[in-house]
Amino acid sequence: MSENPRAALIDAFTELNRDFATEYRGLWSRGGAEEQALMLADWVRELERAEVSAAGLRAAHERVKADPAYRNYPPKRRAFIDLALEMQRAPQGDTDILEAVAALHRGFGFRYGALWPRREQSEEQARAQYWAAALSEAGLGASDVRAGEAALSSAEPFAQHPPTMDQFTEHCLAAIDTCDAPGVSAAFLAAASAPGTCAIHPLVAEARRRVGAHELRTRASDALRAEFSRVYRELRAAYRRGSLDLEVSAPVQGAEPAPAVADRESLVRTLDTLIERYRG
Repeated sequence: MSENPRAALIDAFTELNRDFATEYRGLWSRGGAEEQALMLADWVRELERAEVSAAGLRAAHERVKADPAYRNYPPKRRAFIDLALEMQRAPQGDTDILEAVAALHRGFGFRYGALWPRREQSEEQARAQYWAAALSEAGLGASDVRAGEAALSSAEPFAQHPPTMDQFTEHCLAAIDTCDAPGVSAAFLAAASAPGTCAIHPLVAEARRRVGAHELRTRASDALRAEFSRVYRELRAAYRRGSLDLEVSAPVQGAEPAPAVADRESLVRTLDTLIERYRG
């Protein structure tokens, strides 16, 4: 292949054009020799204007061929150029999690279309930063994000609809957890259950202890659920890093012991006093 950048770009686009014409047939213009030449010139001019390299074009081409989202329809030109730029900016090694999330969101746009609408650049960056921070707090890295994205096509709940940030976090955690810990929702329900009603995973039991078993059983609120989710995810991340001194080989049967009788009697007396005051 020629080392001339334009010649390399022409070669890369010619390969793409041939593959797309075969794969998408009438959805990708064939035309005669003159129409093909005009399309080539138009594409190359726009690719050069966007500073897309032949390597970036080929990487995007491979990504499209492997992505089920493009099984029936080719990508739009602007979306494909954006993808090529994203691919050529990514280093060969592990990327920063923010870059991995930006690529993930770009992929969501290709995969889910209008269900993942494009935003202004500043809004896209803010959303990516929010996701990256949350995924990092859960102990996930850039490689975990990419692996989670690759596994989305086989994840039934996300075949048609994009995951929320929490759902994608759980999706990634489920793929790398080695301690059979339940998801956040199941963990919260177990932690808030009455003593002795179910077996509690040790990480759930520890999260419940830190948040407060009595609070979880008696005070249901979005803030409390969010606090439990944060603590539980931190514990799972600490366990994976090997920095948590906790045995997680088997579930803990039941929950903490019930309140002492004296405590119950005290609560009853307090309740009676309040009722009397109310009646008075």
